[in-house]
Amino acid sequence: MSQSPNRRASVRSAIDIAGGLFLLAIAALGYIGGYNLPVGHLSGIGSGLLPKTLALLVAAFGILLIVQGLLATARPSSAGPFVAHCSSSAPWSYSP
Repeated sequence: MSQSPNRRASVRSAIDIAGGLFLLAIAALGYIGGYNLPVGHLSGIGSGLLPKTLALLVAAFGILLIVQGLLATARPSSAGPFVAHCSSSAPWSYSP
């Protein structure tokens, strides 16, 4: 009788999921802020079109970031590539 490994759902990239949730919160605030503004129509665009459209775009990017965080493979460094690049190219590390 073989035992199957205890598989539990694990988050692959928590920082991506947190960033996606933050973008969704910002999008919700933006949409709520422009909720009562009229959208208008193509011949007469209303003042609510821009905040609602931007809120929907930010929400879409938030959802994409959450999906990426769920599907991403484990990263070798928790600091990330940008921090590693900044520390390797720091001006004080230059020696002629």
